[in-house]
Amino acid sequence: MVDLVSTSKVPHLKYPFPNFNPMQSEVFPFKDENLNICVMSPTGSGKTEVAELVMDSSLQKGEKALYVAPMKALVQEKVRKWRSDAHAFSKYKISELTGDHVLTPARIKELQEADIIVLTNEMLDSRCRRVDSEQSSWLLDVGTIVIDEVHLLRMEERGDALEVGLMRFTSWNQKARLVFISATVKNSEELAHWAYILNGKDTKHVRSDYRPIPLKVHYEPHPTGGKYSEREDRKIECAIDLLATFPKDDHVLFFVHTKPTGRLLLAKLKEYHFKVAFHNGDLSAEERHKVEENFKNGELDHLVATSTLAIGVNLPARRVIVVGTKRASKDVDETDILQEVGRAGRPGYDTEGDAYILVADNKFKEVVNRLQKEPEVKSMLTTKEAIGFHVISGIEQGELKSLEDIQNWYIRSFARLQGHELEVVLDQTISDLLRVRAISADPEEDLKALEVGKVAAWFYQPAPDVSAWMHNFMRILQRSKDPDDFDLAWALGNIESVEGGWLSDEFSGVKRAIEDEAFTRSYPMARSAVASVIGVFNLLKGEDIPPPCRPIVFNLRKDIQRTIGTIKTIGQLTSAYNLPAKFWSVLGIRIQMGAPRRFLPLIMLDQVGMKTARVFWENEIRSPKDVVAKADVV
Repeated sequence: MVDLVSTSKVPHLKYPFPNFNPMQSEVFPFKDENLNICVMSPTGSGKTEVAELVMDSSLQKGEKALYVAPMKALVQEKVRKWRSDAHAFSKYKISELTGDHVLTPARIKELQEADIIVLTNEMLDSRCRRVDSEQSSWLLDVGTIVIDEVHLLRMEERGDALEVGLMRFTSWNQKARLVFISATVKNSEELAHWAYILNGKDTKHVRSDYRPIPLKVHYEPHPTGGKYSEREDRKIECAIDLLATFPKDDHVLFFVHTKPTGRLLLAKLKEYHFKVAFHNGDLSAEERHKVEENFKNGELDHLVATSTLAIGVNLPARRVIVVGTKRASKDVDETDILQEVGRAGRPGYDTEGDAYILVADNKFKEVVNRLQKEPEVKSMLTTKEAIGFHVISGIEQGELKSLEDIQNWYIRSFARLQGHELEVVLDQTISDLLRVRAISADPEEDLKALEVGKVAAWFYQPAPDVSAWMHNFMRILQRSKDPDDFDLAWALGNIESVEGGWLSDEFSGVKRAIEDEAFTRSYPMARSAVASVIGVFNLLKGEDIPPPCRPIVFNLRKDIQRTIGTIKTIGQLTSAYNLPAKFWSVLGIRIQMGAPRRFLPLIMLDQVGMKTARVFWENEIRSPKDVVAKADVV
């Protein structure tokens, strides 16, 4: 039993409660010690206060505090909280750093002068790559670095960036204390040991099951079978039926794993005259904040949200319904669902929280068994794709000049601690980089990045994809100076890293048509890229995208400016092609908006999106002149 520590021991932090809870009290004696801290406890148990205690210790010494969060929304929430007059940190200079920010001289000066910097995982890796070239010497002034949701090390596509970012940061700054915080994971002691490997400091490991509001988790089967749209409809009906069994004054938070499912559920709830909103990444920061406040103050009966709301943002509800355990054809990660169910139970309002997880009836026992096991953090820095990306970046920066350098770099990784031997994949990694001409092949010289490798490092892209895009665009431009929609879809989608969406028999016709068209044009296409090409082709035509292709298209759309920058730059750098800026601008707009070519004159107008463009087109308004001439029609 831990004796509770009075918050009066840190009166300057102005906490509104008299005592720290058991988990916080266990950490308190170590807040000023020169050691790392690894805290694993349930969602809603007060881990942020632990982070603040250690950050405060550094701030009191005149050192910077770095807070690394997994998502832009969480970065913005922390900055908003700490800048508010009610918080003790409001007296400090606080800066946020996400992918939206351009490093102008003014921004660099702001970061150098900031006391607290809140940034995303990817920004940590990015800034540590460019300590000299982008004047990120402020990293050396950091006394504490907090890694929120450190279990994201296990996430595909993102975990390796966090792992390498921490390796880079601690190679530059050995004095900073590491604070790992997360919901409980099975191998938390292993994470604590990795913290010691990174900076050589002893690590205090705190593992707690304390949660202020007891949580009950229920598993509810939902029917499967039939077409994708039919399955989604039945899943939503199950969620609505479940809602009908709750007390009428209960506020419910629905978590969905795709935006189309969220929109369908939102529409269904509105049919029942509920006051409800949909919290998702399409909303601006201000819009998301307004939705959150409306839910907190009771102006909304219920809230539909994507899983982004589950991570870090403090928005509990009496009950939570998790609408399925799949994201398209892939399983939702256990840690995501753990975070979602953790939002059930409002401190100060409820004596308990209830979470309901809708599970497919044909996989019920298998899925429930998976979700009931405590998740384990496994390194993502194990594949030749992930290793290849970080190796080429290290070579381009001049950090990795030989195979020995690469070996020494990998020794400090979480992957190596977990028993992964680099030799297993290094030969294939180097072979792939040589194959796509990303690095030089002279064994007598230091490893050196060539054009493909440089662009891969600059734009954070896999080198084989950069090479594929370059050759694809060369090919379609040789066929036509004005590529059509199929040309563009093939050139964008036919790359090595894309994961083939599962195409059931109902899509066999469109799959065959795409393959036949590629054959007709003499375009080679990997089997795994077919779903990608179908998705991009339908997007450019303004048509519905088959459900298995939607995650691929979503990833392309959210990152299209970086992708276009990559393709444009490699063409210019190699003199393979040099298209006018308008070509790339139009392509980016079309991908972002899902706009057919015929709509271009309309969507280029201010405040005209696809919905308005379709209305114009249906009313035979096809050009800016038509808009003026037929203004009375719309």
